[in-house]
Amino acid sequence: MAPETTRSASGYEEQLRRHELAAGRALLQVLPEGEPPSARQLAEARRALTRALRDLRGLKRELELDLRRHHGGDRQAPGRAGPGGRAPATPGQQPARTRAGRGQAGPQRTPGGGSRTAGRRPEELYRYEAAGNAIDEVLDRWEARRAQLASEIERRSARRR
Repeated sequence: MAPETTRSASGYEEQLRRHELAAGRALLQVLPEGEPPSARQLAEARRALTRALRDLRGLKRELELDLRRHHGGDRQAPGRAGPGGRAPATPGQQPARTRAGRGQAGPQRTPGGGSRTAGRRPEELYRYEAAGNAIDEVLDRWEARRAQLASEIERRSARRR
């Protein structure tokens, strides 16, 4: 059975672009153009970035779930023991087998000898990973910007005292 994904890799890239545009619009609404922002406007910008980060982290979680499904590793949450007390396979690893060889099977083979799961379309797997990397870069950039806003708000409030 082929892995079920909720969105293609290009769908994640499109969602990322939409999140970036939405965050940009939200910031443009709260920050004045051509004049220095007030502390209140900076705080609103920080809240807008916090909302955007929350939404983007949700997208990242969805992508990671699809990536695990694509790898065939969507058996249990990471760190939990699978059936029979064995830890689940991590992406790229084969699950442990019991002495009798009846453990969780790896990718199923088709009659032609090809794999129907993880090895099915490696280029698509790379595209998912690239989309994940792009989301991580945006997350890092937005978190740094939010930290800058927080320190500027703190600096202005300290100056006011």
